[in-house]
Amino acid sequence: MINIIKKIIKFPLVITYSLLINFNIFFLKRILNYNIIYPKYFGFGDTLIFCIKEYNNLKKIKNLYIFTFGHTDSKVINYFFPKKKIIKSLFFLPKFFPEHEIGAKLRNFKNFCSHSVRTDNPIYNSNNIKKIILKLLKKNNVSKKLLFFKKKKYFLLFVKNYNNNKNDIIGSASRQTTDFNKIYKIIKLLNDRNYTTIVLGLKSDIGTTKIKSILKNRKIDNIYFFSDFTDDYSLNDQIFICQNSLGYIGTTSGFIMLTTYLKKKAIIFDGLKDGMNELFDKKFIFLLYKKIQLNKKILILNSELIRNIFKYNLKKYKLIENSFAEIKLNIFKNLKT
Repeated sequence: MINIIKKIIKFPLVITYSLLINFNIFFLKRILNYNIIYPKYFGFGDTLIFCIKEYNNLKKIKNLYIFTFGHTDSKVINYFFPKKKIIKSLFFLPKFFPEHEIGAKLRNFKNFCSHSVRTDNPIYNSNNIKKIILKLLKKNNVSKKLLFFKKKKYFLLFVKNYNNNKNDIIGSASRQTTDFNKIYKIIKLLNDRNYTTIVLGLKSDIGTTKIKSILKNRKIDNIYFFSDFTDDYSLNDQIFICQNSLGYIGTTSGFIMLTTYLKKKAIIFDGLKDGMNELFDKKFIFLLYKKIQLNKKILILNSELIRNIFKYNLKKYKLIENSFAEIKLNIFKNLKT
């Protein structure tokens, strides 16, 4: 019943806000002649990529401004740019609003295009990018509790989870992990080798709460939750914890772009093969993909296969997540633990 009510409320909310934001952008660009740019997708990782991409342009071009849509993208944009370069949406999306659905609707409007200055592909892992990020890190405050980790040898762990349906391929669920027994084994492996694990994620994230649950009544000494040590989960806190880490292990997330920019090694498991993979430096990011059993064949799960499953309404398929043995092998091989 609650889910039905949520769906009833969500639909008019998505339609109304997408129309209002589109009008806001139209008014700024066509009526007031503002030269504004904004990311096509405004999740954490996409906004981070965009800010890096357009950093020099926004610094150098006086009449160029960046538009913020809501709670998620503004945290990243406000970190990189001064207020005078930012135009906040009149219909700002607060926390817990359906940003992904509103963004998808916005991308259908012709007015939404021409969102970027650059047309070339930047070098995502250049030393200049790392210098920019570390310079900003020094300028901003870090939550005092996080200083506790500065001298520790730790790996970062994040697990994306939405439900227990192993075969769910809707949206980000195609990149989720449902096997938390292997997550416990990863944590225990690191603990047995005297490494600390810091679990990323908000306190409300399902994956994070499930990790807390599996650790109950189990003796693991060197494990902490990032949300217990950060004051406001700021971008600066995330940069600090990434910069001082030995690397990242987990499912894909926006945080992966930080590990790429800061040249930290990362093992991503239960991944989906798509165009985003090209953004990662293969010297630092090691991808393990889910597999799919379809038409008596076992294939690497990719975005094209998912599109075909929906297009032809295919029902008989089975997803295969990466095993602990696969992940363990890659930890020893690529993270030099």
